[in-house]
Amino acid sequence: MEMPERTRRNKNKKRGLATAKVVMVGDACVGKTSLMSRYMERQYVECTNTIGAAFVIKTWGIHDIAIWDTAGEEKYAGMTTFYYRNASAAILTFDMFDRTSFYNLRSNQKC
Repeated sequence: MEMPERTRRNKNKKRGLATAKVVMVGDACVGKTSLMSRYMERQYVECTNTIGAAFVIKTWGIHDIAIWDTAGEEKYAGMTTFYYRNASAAILTFDMFDRTSFYNLRSNQKC
């Protein structure tokens, strides 16, 4: 019996592990947390500081995607290599009214 698409599980993955990792990259207060909150909870949140990183699991079909919201503050820059490790994709986030936040994405090319 075929299971409906929304309830079918990927038999090849270990229980509880994401099949892909996406990291959100950008300076502090450019909207990474706001974008994630808007996408996941359909709510808008003002600028909030993320300490280290936060992540959520989003299910798309049979795939569980881990979306990591990384801290943009300079004092957490040393941890970014750890958060970017094994990422399948990156969402580059910047403030369109602050050119510096766009240019600072170059320093995150290591992801």
